[in-house]
Amino acid sequence: MLLCVAYSKIYICRKEMDGIIKKSIIFLLLFTLMIPSCSAFATPRRVTLLMGGNPNDEGFNLACITGLEIIQKRHPQKIKTFVVNAQDAREPISDVINSAAQNSDLLIVTIPDYKEYLESVVKKNPTVKVVTFDKTDIKGLSAVVFREEEGSFLAGALAAMITGRTDVDRLVPSKKIGLILGRDDSAMSGFKNGYIAGAWYIDRNVEVITESIGNFIDTEKCKNIAIAMKKRGVSVIFTAAGAAGLGAINAAKENGYWVIGVDNEQEVKYPDAVLVSVVKRGGYAVYKIVSDFIAGKESGDYISIGIAEDGMNISTWTRESKHNIPADIRNKLDEIADKIVNKLLIIK
Repeated sequence: MLLCVAYSKIYICRKEMDGIIKKSIIFLLLFTLMIPSCSAFATPRRVTLLMGGNPNDEGFNLACITGLEIIQKRHPQKIKTFVVNAQDAREPISDVINSAAQNSDLLIVTIPDYKEYLESVVKKNPTVKVVTFDKTDIKGLSAVVFREEEGSFLAGALAAMITGRTDVDRLVPSKKIGLILGRDDSAMSGFKNGYIAGAWYIDRNVEVITESIGNFIDTEKCKNIAIAMKKRGVSVIFTAAGAAGLGAINAAKENGYWVIGVDNEQEVKYPDAVLVSVVKRGGYAVYKIVSDFIAGKESGDYISIGIAEDGMNISTWTRESKHNIPADIRNKLDEIADKIVNKLLIIK
């Protein structure tokens, strides 16, 4: 009897074990089938940032790369990122862009110079999402457009208000302010028109002296233009010239003028040369584009970024700009920015 009971217990245990084993096998089979659809095991999406210029320009290019690095660190399993500098390539630009597209799921083109090649790229690579930082009517291409005129309007207003002030060093009693552009073309029209409009919003008698370098890399030419402007009575110069603007910045203090920087808060690194900066948040735009792409969100064909989206502004929040710019002017700039956000002031 005891043996029978023991045997029965053994039998029951084996029966239960068989059931457990069967369930385990079924679970493992189901888990195996699920693996391909699990995002943790999915192939990373390839994201390429294509630019044309110095990646360490202390400005827009660097901001875009930083934004890409941040999103990569937050989603290391979902994306694989690449940075291509077309300016350094030996191949024709069209071949560089096509190659970048063929090896990407998302291609972000940050420079407007390459827009003429993008229609062909989109047609040849229909499964690749292509985004450019410029206005375009190319079908299948998404465009991120910064409302540069908004930040530049604030820069012009600042220059018109601060020129001639006696409580800021290196300013002269003059109604002349300067603007140095990388190029004087449609791609830079937001910077130019906004700056002039902002200055005239404050004082219609202010003269805006505008010069163009012809590129975004010639620091020596930018420096010489700034010095020449100073000799004409200009002591506040906005340099919307990318990396070339560093030429004017490096020569500002010794030549007796102030610079309004661009793209990043340049006054943080150059507090004795830069009053404040027109911040164009390329990093924010790159982060948002890639983030939406990962999430499967449709960004649409046109993305507009300005003060309201915190993508364009003038950096009156930094410690250095607070030291350089009188409080009454900073307060006035905040009022103007609020009017722009609330559409009480429309810039054309």
